[in-house]
Amino acid sequence: MSPIVHIVNVGSATRESLANITEVHEGLDFSAADGGYSFGLFSVKFSTDGRELVAGSSDDSIYIYDLEANKLSLLIAAHMVGSLSVYS
Repeated sequence: MSPIVHIVNVGSATRESLANITEVHEGLDFSAADGGYSFGLFSVKFSTDGRELVAGSSDDSIYIYDLEANKLSLLIAAHMVGSLSVYS
């Protein structure tokens, strides 16, 4: 498991490729600024306005990633047993 999320546009019909993946991208790093991590992400959901990703993790936390700023914006301590799913 990893704190890195990859977002890929698989719906583009402009150019065909294996699995219809048409763009190169960098992963979104949900880990702390010190680079250390001991968790993995189970579930990821876009916010209703599309500006953030919300992720449930194995370290009992909810992570909010700001897509415009390209950084982790909030960490919320959640359950005592990993946050496996994120709902709207």
